Amino acid sequence: SEDSPWILKGVSFKIKPYEFVAIVGATGSGKSSIIKLLTRLYEPQQGEIKINGHDLKDIPSADLREFMGVIHQDSYIFAGDLRSNIELRRTDINLDRAKPFLDRLNMNLDTKLNERATNISSGEEQLINFARAVVSEARLLILDEATAKIDLNTEAFIQEELEHFRKNRTLLVVAHRLETIKNADKVIFIQAGVASLQVN
Repeated sequence: SEDSPWILKGVSFKIKPYEFVAIVGATGSGKSSIIKLLTRLYEPQQGEIKINGHDLKDIPSADLREFMGVIHQDSYIFAGDLRSNIELRRTDINLDRAKPFLDRLNMNLDTKLNERATNISSGEEQLINFARAVVSEARLLILDEATAKIDLNTEAFIQEELEHFRKNRTLLVVAHRLETIKNADKVIFIQAGVASLQVN
């Protein structure tokens, strides 16, 4: 009913390994709530979320962080050099994976960055955020309006790189721009907390 307190109502869908799934819907429809549930910022009050047959709440937080990478619309840049902002104190990082993004940045790994990215553009900030994600071993990559603040040329570049990157990854994208999700295998439309499925 319209008086229901639930943000999401009867939402149910499956994502297969290596699928590119898009979630679309108006602001306030519940898209970000799905991402917050997947990343355990919210706990479900009813129902369940499973990854590879395991209930999400039974997966240790460290394992979950290793399994999934999340790129938000607003990333955080720390004061320090570009290398440390990509590595984030992770010791097993192969920066070669991020080479296309680093080349696009036209910076070297010693380039100094200001806290909150005050000395770089929003597009450069997101390229750094994508570089962080692609050097990880995350098998599920989640983009939460990650291209909303960047220009169309940078978005086109990111889309092209993601096509290479997602060959052995599962990709879940929340987006407003239709261009961002044009290659999706499956589109989930959220309206007022209710999901409908469109398969491409």
